[in-house]
Amino acid sequence: MLIALVVAGELVPGWARPACLLFGVPLLFISGLEELIIILRPGEFIFPNPRDELSSFFRGRTLQAGYGVVILSLSAIFLLSLFAPRYVALALPIALTATLLTPSFLFNRLDRQAGADE
Repeated sequence: MLIALVVAGELVPGWARPACLLFGVPLLFISGLEELIIILRPGEFIFPNPRDELSSFFRGRTLQAGYGVVILSLSAIFLLSLFAPRYVALALPIALTATLLTPSFLFNRLDRQAGADE
């Protein structure tokens, strides 16, 4: 839903454009910050072991994937701005969504795979 607000803010003409961006961008930022906190400190509410090797591996792997997607997204946006600058406004929310959701999905997948082995 938050992504839809940001994308609508780029596509909808008129008075709705600033309203969508005004609400969508900060909420998307807060959602991304929440996902980062979950990835960096999983299970804060259940007293996790800070020396847990599996959690350290998960955090490292998800941050590595997140940074990789950020680099690819920025490269794609840069190339798009060189060859088709009018599509940059459409591609920015998509790139932002991919960079925010990739670590979360990877962490959840790794966590499910580890839980299936028990």
